Amino acid sequence: MKFFLNTVYIEEVRKIKELQIIDGINTNLAGMEALGVKDINQILTHYNVICQTFNKTVLVDVKAKDYSSILREVDILTSVNELITVKIPANLDGIKAINTLANQKFDIVCSSIFSTSQAILAAEAGALYIFIPMKKAMQFGIDTLHLLTQIINIYNEQGYDTYIIADGISSSIELTQMALLGADGISCDIQTIYSFFQNNFSNNKM
Repeated sequence: MKFFLNTVYIEEVRKIKELQIIDGINTNLAGMEALGVKDINQILTHYNVICQTFNKTVLVDVKAKDYSSILREVDILTSVNELITVKIPANLDGIKAINTLANQKFDIVCSSIFSTSQAILAAEAGALYIFIPMKKAMQFGIDTLHLLTQIINIYNEQGYDTYIIADGISSSIELTQMALLGADGISCDIQTIYSFFQNNFSNNKM
């Protein structure tokens, strides 16, 4: 499985760096704003520091909404550091942009997957990863385990190479569920990653 750390904090990136099983850092714009990093030059500098600190894949969001603007922003973001992989939402312009960029040999994440149809379109467009936001999907009343199972079955049936990532899991129980279902990876915060090293033996009655 692939493991991504959800963070924008440099100190967390430093802490997790020595754990070689972590495949990438998954940033988000809301976290950047919470840090007070809003100016475009500050944002790009912050991304570059994360890349230099971690020295593996760093996932970053695209702000742009329309096709042409997405392509322009991707050029800017990927020029900052070769480790940056861009996340593009699974809407009409996003899928169109993913297809164009995939044909240009860019690795792209298709984010905000809430349906099997979006997952199919993302794979057909050439996305390297799809990210399914588990918590947000649940808030929308979506049966996330059923959705994930359907997507995995469809990808296996169609032979898609796109990696399926369960984003925002919060426990080792959920990690086990994702692994049993056949997800290709998970994305979570640093506290959840640390919780994977714990056991529940002391809580079990003998």
